[in-house]
Amino acid sequence: MKGEINGLKTLIMKDSPLAYYIHYFAHQLQLTLVAIAKKHVEVEDFFYHVTNVLNVVGRSFKRRDLLHHHQVKNLKQLLESGEAHTEQGLNQECGLQRPGDTHWGLYFKTLDNFLVIFSSIIHVLGVIEIEGSTSSYRNQAEYLLTKVKTFKFVFMLHLMLKVLAMSNELTKILQKKNQDIVNVVEFLNISKKRLQDMRENEWESLLNDVSSFCDSHDILIPKLDEPYFPVKSSLILILPVATATVERAFSSMKHIRNEVRNSIGDQYLNDCLGCYIERDVFANVSNDVIVDRFQNMKTRCGQL
Repeated sequence: MKGEINGLKTLIMKDSPLAYYIHYFAHQLQLTLVAIAKKHVEVEDFFYHVTNVLNVVGRSFKRRDLLHHHQVKNLKQLLESGEAHTEQGLNQECGLQRPGDTHWGLYFKTLDNFLVIFSSIIHVLGVIEIEGSTSSYRNQAEYLLTKVKTFKFVFMLHLMLKVLAMSNELTKILQKKNQDIVNVVEFLNISKKRLQDMRENEWESLLNDVSSFCDSHDILIPKLDEPYFPVKSSLILILPVATATVERAFSSMKHIRNEVRNSIGDQYLNDCLGCYIERDVFANVSNDVIVDRFQNMKTRCGQL
């Protein structure tokens, strides 16, 4: 399954036509998780930012050392708050290996590590934002900080960690050599029930965990009971109107700025376009009113 010997299955089937091939259960589970995750934009976006953050933090030995020293400094505080254990957080590798579709379980270890060393990651990104060797590094760190230090990101971090913890446990069970199909189906049903129970009964506890984590890391918590207004929908309604107005302006420009008026100034062009585009409004204004307006603008030698 690792691709080290390509075509091995085909060679065996050709050599022994009676051989029977059974797809690896854990392999199928990982592929299913990946397929489902990629269909959800929020999940895919979350893992995209996680990957970028850990790649930036672990890009050089200097940054990894900075991360390690900050972990050592905060280790006592993490142990007292219960966010880390003695065997966790300090000696773990914080770089992210990009798991393939059949190694989805590695994401669970990545998120578990990310949660433990969250404050250290924020610290390193803040240092890069100020002291980065290039403007590109500084801008990238600034952008990632705006994404990571949000309630949305923290919520997705806790949610995916809970879901992947269940699927990771099931994956380990499927990888046992002495496992039979009856036990596999039973464990699968148990995992499904646990996921359903989390959906129905653990929403409040999840929000409490997320809110507590945000409080400890100075992350703004939105007021979830306030009315929600879809700004994007409003922009979608405005966009066609704005586009039509611009198209009308460019179309009118062809009539105003012709060969005779090719050297017309910007201000004069704006005035002419305003009158042309809103000609329905100006049609209701009489010539006498316009003459009186210009007559009263300044003292003139003669009467217009």
